[in-house]
Amino acid sequence: ALRAAHVQQLMDDLRRYFDEKYPGQNKGTRAIEQCRTVLHTAFGRAVQLDLLRKNPTDPITPTRPTRTARTILTRDEALTLFTFTKNDWCHALYVVVASVGLRESEALGLGWQDVDLEAQTLSIQCQQQRQTGKGFVLTNVKTDKSHRVVPLTNIAAQALADQRDLQARRRRELGLEW
Repeated sequence: ALRAAHVQQLMDDLRRYFDEKYPGQNKGTRAIEQCRTVLHTAFGRAVQLDLLRKNPTDPITPTRPTRTARTILTRDEALTLFTFTKNDWCHALYVVVASVGLRESEALGLGWQDVDLEAQTLSIQCQQQRQTGKGFVLTNVKTDKSHRVVPLTNIAAQALADQRDLQARRRRELGLEW
């Protein structure tokens, strides 16, 4: 007796729930999309087993998350960030992310082997992911397009050189505790 109209009503009810709970925030889109996907897969299996004649989710168009525009720092905002974080252990990371435009997972996947200060380039090869049962792990970037070499700005190259020197100094100071 289940019809597409019933599934659509569920999707609409979920949309209303998220809109009421989080007004103006466009939350829940991914959860609703996943709900439809799970139902589509389950009903598809029921069709294969001759329990249903057709999949009631077929006519339902999957919702897609609304993409929001990235907020990019202005030059003055970036310089303020760099000045404010100058003595922070992660200063070089902030400078690189702000000046190169890396994704968070890509930035957290960087290692010194990815940095070429002489050529002033950064090789994006890995990313950090959280995996169930494993915690945070390094994996290859997802697509060929994501695997790339990007030029470093002078300020980013200098921040990385300073960071490398700081780490070398700290390694010498801490010895085996490093």
